[in-house]
Amino acid sequence: MVSTDPSGALGGGEVVIQEQGTLGESVRAKVPVLQPDPQGSPGGQSGPGRVVGEVSVGISTAAVHEQLLRDLRRAGLLVGGALLAGIAGSVLLARRWHGLTLGLEPADLADLVREQDAVLHGIGEGVVAADAKSRITVVNDEARRLLGIDPAPGSGIDSIGLTPRVLQAFRAADGTPVQAAVGDRIVVVTARTVTRDTRALGAVLSVRDRTDVESLTRQLDAVSTMGTVLRAQRHEFANRLHLLNGLLHTGRPDEAARYLEELLGSGPLGTTLPGIDTIGDPYLQAFLAAKAAHAREQGVHLRLGPNTWVDANLAAPVDVTTVLGNLVDNAIDAAGSGPAPGREPVVEVELVRDGDTLHLAVADSGAGVPPELADSIFAEGVSTKSGGGPGGRGLGLALARQVARARGGEVLLGDPGGVGDDSGDEESRLRGAEFIARMPGVLTEEEPAWAEEN
Repeated sequence: MVSTDPSGALGGGEVVIQEQGTLGESVRAKVPVLQPDPQGSPGGQSGPGRVVGEVSVGISTAAVHEQLLRDLRRAGLLVGGALLAGIAGSVLLARRWHGLTLGLEPADLADLVREQDAVLHGIGEGVVAADAKSRITVVNDEARRLLGIDPAPGSGIDSIGLTPRVLQAFRAADGTPVQAAVGDRIVVVTARTVTRDTRALGAVLSVRDRTDVESLTRQLDAVSTMGTVLRAQRHEFANRLHLLNGLLHTGRPDEAARYLEELLGSGPLGTTLPGIDTIGDPYLQAFLAAKAAHAREQGVHLRLGPNTWVDANLAAPVDVTTVLGNLVDNAIDAAGSGPAPGREPVVEVELVRDGDTLHLAVADSGAGVPPELADSIFAEGVSTKSGGGPGGRGLGLALARQVARARGGEVLLGDPGGVGDDSGDEESRLRGAEFIARMPGVLTEEEPAWAEEN
């Protein structure tokens, strides 16, 4: 006897039902057991016979519930673990994002980008920014113009075309202003490190153009020196007029006439710098006279070379005086500190015209250029004077060469010097360094533009 009704299965059907039995509440499946027909079918195959019994299989619903609960617990653990992993990942991602954006929210970042774009392209200074790995992150238009660079974001600062002096200042990032020559411009660069919450973010290089200021300063120095020369000459001519007045009042007109002829023959500039009449341009005359007066103040005698001849006007006075002025200033310093006690310090300037090209040479009686500096004397920051380096020394020769090259010319060290003797003759007094320069297109037969403006 079975505890549940077998009639469905004994009737030839298959039954799946949930009911109460001896095992309690369960799910049962009941199928009939058939006896094959011994006579077989007309085709010779045996077919289904009559029902001789049933098979009933069941599983307790309590076991199913327990299995379901176990599966739900496993699924809950998996879902909970995935949720915790997602939360942990979100927290880590948020912290990473917070660190990358320095604590700024998306709206703050958008405002920052707009402000940065407006500021960087609106200021008159060049700005170059690099991250902590020395990769370029920001370059504004003014920096591209002043430094002559056009780097792509992410480029290393060593590969963007900075001059050695600017690159050295950028790497130091100590906040010290450094004057440098870039092309035909003078710039002042200042690099500073950038930190936030004691975290190093990189460095920022600011670039300011000083070309116009340097040019005006040099012209102002020349005018100031010329003013000093003219004041001295005014006193000198006043004394000469007193002498003439005395000769005439004492009845000695012949001597007064001879003295007056001497004065007319010398000229106001000829007394300052003999041979100045071989130079036709009045601007260049005044500049050399001013340099001669400056040299006298330093105890140095400046003279013109015997081959000097320039019968034309300057078409580019600023470029010429920049090159010539730097060479003469260096020569005056070298002659004034040269190792030649008892001998007069001398600087010789020679200028020769060749069409529209000006050739010039500047030699001094100083100690010359040391052999170890002969190949690097035109590099920025290299100087034979004390205090050379970022403080402003070591820039004049580099600037002179760059200005000359910008016009298709050149400045070279013709003779490093330093091999003189102590005989004291005229030739040995100029055994210091000699620099030569060639500047095409700086002379003209016409009236120069600067004279027409004046």
